[in-house]
Amino acid sequence: MADHLALKVVAPLRTALARDAPNITVRFGAMGAKLHEELRQGRIDIAYVSYSPALDDIIEVERVSRSKLVAVVGPDHPFAARPPRSRAEFLAAPRFGMRIPRALVGEEQETLVTLLGSSNMAMEAGVAQFSVLPGLALATGCLTVTPLAIASVAVDTLGMRIVEIPETEEYFELCAFWNSRYRLDPGHQWFRKLMTGLVRDAFDPV
Repeated sequence: MADHLALKVVAPLRTALARDAPNITVRFGAMGAKLHEELRQGRIDIAYVSYSPALDDIIEVERVSRSKLVAVVGPDHPFAARPPRSRAEFLAAPRFGMRIPRALVGEEQETLVTLLGSSNMAMEAGVAQFSVLPGLALATGCLTVTPLAIASVAVDTLGMRIVEIPETEEYFELCAFWNSRYRLDPGHQWFRKLMTGLVRDAFDPV
């Protein structure tokens, strides 16, 4: 799952499992290049990531939530004292970005890909987790774009500042993907329902 989701749901999930299914072991992992193959083979029970048209063929999908995207900067960054006046000014600022594989995004997600760092970045991380980006941006004097949940943690732990993206509101839309063979599996249905409730409690529903 995306790490901004893990930050919000791991604690309530642990509480729910201790109450209702104490013998279950849940293993969390980051999205990797073989996600599609692992879902097709049933090696991953369910994945919570941004929507990907590449996962649509034999994979079930449910859009479950969205999280507002914001920028975070260090306290000495120019935008900490004066937010950008325009989108052009914002996009011109050095960014520490995250590369998203083009095969995993559709044309309608071009703005999302751009904001997260596929263009005009000063530096780029080959990582699959948002949580490392604020620290890297702080160390390099750049800004970075993350879901609000990650930005809030960066404010509390690193003393960073949240900067709104000018002229638009963009969201990271979170989807659940699972293999079609699990559609009617009672245990899988129970876990999906539990997770959907936790996710929608933590984030804006779609």
